[in-house]
Amino acid sequence: MEVIVATLIATLTITALAYTFGTGRGLIDRYEIARVALGRAQGRIERLSVLPTSNADLSPGMHGPQPFVVNGTTLGNEAWRVDPMDDPVTPIVGGLRRVTVIVAWTSGGLRDTVRLDRVLLSY
Repeated sequence: MEVIVATLIATLTITALAYTFGTGRGLIDRYEIARVALGRAQGRIERLSVLPTSNADLSPGMHGPQPFVVNGTTLGNEAWRVDPMDDPVTPIVGGLRRVTVIVAWTSGGLRDTVRLDRVLLSY
């Protein structure tokens, strides 16, 4: 009887441990994708910040979506919105532009999003 109980306890322990490893691996994968998405959003804002105001990518409105690809797999999309802003210091209308980059993806049945905002000077 003791052997049966010990075997049952060992089986339950190993099953729980295997489940924990699987869950941990899923969380690691999820945060790896989130890190890549954050890098992609930061890169997009950096590329937009060096463009002249006349560039079509900085025209007011929504731009994209473009595919968000990680390790050769398309997981979601990337888009950005440009909104003109009035500069509170100088009377130039539309002297600033607010750029919002949104990277959205689905991983493991869960929908995730990274969103970054930056105010850019119009020149």
